[in-house]
Amino acid sequence: MIEFVLDCSVAISWCLVDEDNDSANAVLDIMPNAEAFVPEIWSLEIVNTLLVAERRNRMMVEQTQASINWLQSLLITIFGLPPR
Repeated sequence: MIEFVLDCSVAISWCLVDEDNDSANAVLDIMPNAEAFVPEIWSLEIVNTLLVAERRNRMMVEQTQASINWLQSLLITIFGLPPR
């Protein structure tokens, strides 16, 4: 299984039609055979970016919720910093 760190901007490009790009799509293509790792703040970055897109009429409320649900269905592991 491939393991990698997933940047918020890549995941957002999967959700926003006008952000579509080949590099991000290549990452999406490997997701069924991969595990992505993201930092704790990733979920907040995703939701914030989707809500801003919604407010700017780049997507509708239903699309925002569908994007969140879809991202939650992917094999994405959230990791935190070790305790000090």
